[in-house]
Amino acid sequence: VTFTNKAANEMRNRIKKVLGIKHDSKLQVTVGTFHRVCLDILREFGHHVGLECNFLIFNADQQKELVIQAMGELGISTEKMQPRVLTSAISNLKSQNLGPQSAAE
Repeated sequence: VTFTNKAANEMRNRIKKVLGIKHDSKLQVTVGTFHRVCLDILREFGHHVGLECNFLIFNADQQKELVIQAMGELGISTEKMQPRVLTSAISNLKSQNLGPQSAAE
């Protein structure tokens, strides 16, 4: 586990060289960034905590676009409420482990 893609690629290449492996498909070791390894663990074992294996992770731009789309569908003007206010509120609710139903109550 490392923290950058560059370091993960270097680590993977070093392991393959030491083991004499030419293709990643033959590498039976998980090498990746902290986020990538955790994503793989959640995809495989997340069902134990209620996650489906096909969940999505959005980056900040994707989150903003989705909020803007939802605001448009609900008739909420982005001039009256900035999308970042809603993304921040959603982030705070997630930090409190509150889903849509709990947040609505």
